[in-house]
This record gives sequence, structure tokens and C-alpha cells, in this order.
Amino acid sequence: MVLPAELQRSFRDEIYQFEMQKRMPYVTSIERMAEEKGLVAGREAERNDLLEIIADGLAAKFGARGKKLASRVRKCRDIARLKTINRALITAKSIKEVEIALAEET
Repeated sequence: MVLPAELQRSFRDEIYQFEMQKRMPYVTSIERMAEEKGLVAGREAERNDLLEIIADGLAAKFGARGKKLASRVRKCRDIARLKTINRALITAKSIKEVEIALAEET
């Protein structure tokens, strides 16, 4: 719904006064949904970045076996677990160490 300009200003002023009195900002349901979508999109972008880093590292460090393991890593949805796998990859001397990190529960 669109209010006439004068009513819009009046409404905004009343909301502002209410927020100041209650010390609680008004957030519309649309703003809340947008924030939630932004958080979800941010988490998905972080997950995708981690998957790319891990896949590149596995391929560089372990060749074809690393690429094969990367396809298993891609099934992981948990960002904390992906970070654990990435840390294991950095210090791993063998692919088995990364496989262990992939198998571990967080």
C-alpha cells in the first residue's frame, strides 16, 4: 500500500518517536525476510568459496585422487566441517588425513 506523501512522513515520524521511546527499531516483515535471505545467501557463498578452495587444494596436492575426494567433500553442507577439512588439507602429508577429517563429526 502506498500512502500519500504527507501521511507517509507522518507515519515515519510516529514510528521514529515510538522507536525512541521503546528503544526498539521497527523492522517490517519484508525487511526481516530480506535479512534472512541475505544471511542464507552469505552462508551459501561462503560454502561455495570453501568448496572451491578445498577442491583446488586437493587437486594440486593429490592429483586425480584429490579430485575424486573433492566430489565427496562437495556433499558436505556444514561450513564448520568444511573449515576443519580445509585446515586438515593444509597440513596433510597424505590424502588419508583429509579423508579422516571428512569422516569426523563436528
